[in-house]
Amino acid sequence: MDNPYAATDQARSINLKPESAAAIATATRTMQIIAGALMCGTLTFSGVVLLSSGGNLPGKVDVLTMLGVGIGVAAVFAHFIVPMVVSNAQMGVLTRNSDVPDSETDRVTACCSVMQTKTIIGFALLEGATFFNLVAILIEKSVWSVVVAGVLFLLMAFRFPTRNQIEAWVEDKLRAFQRTG
Repeated sequence: MDNPYAATDQARSINLKPESAAAIATATRTMQIIAGALMCGTLTFSGVVLLSSGGNLPGKVDVLTMLGVGIGVAAVFAHFIVPMVVSNAQMGVLTRNSDVPDSETDRVTACCSVMQTKTIIGFALLEGATFFNLVAILIEKSVWSVVVAGVLFLLMAFRFPTRNQIEAWVEDKLRAFQRTG
């Protein structure tokens, strides 16, 4: 069994046309820009929050801190589940639709659009929970909110879209087109 995340193109089970590979490269760059922008926003606000707190974080746990921890945990689970549900629904519509794209490049572009939606939803869920915890730091100055915001940011960093991930996902979804077509 080939590793779908291998760095070489020879390990790919589906040989893509150059136009399709270019569409994946373009979509990858777009997703990376969006994910990077969401991460930069949280990182910038983190700096503002930590500088304005003056390093004085007594570690008290109040209502916002507890809510922030709960929202952070919920966001972690939601960022795995919600994008998957949305992308499965979108792919179901694409594969059942009578207007299934004819060319490989059109199918790749459609899959990349679904992946982009999936990426934006996942990152937005994590970003929202991170911002909530950063606001909790501003108001309550709790170390726990710093920890939760840091973990959420690290999760965004680990989930940063790469070309190999996107190629593997798109190739998997192209197989769905082949099964229905």
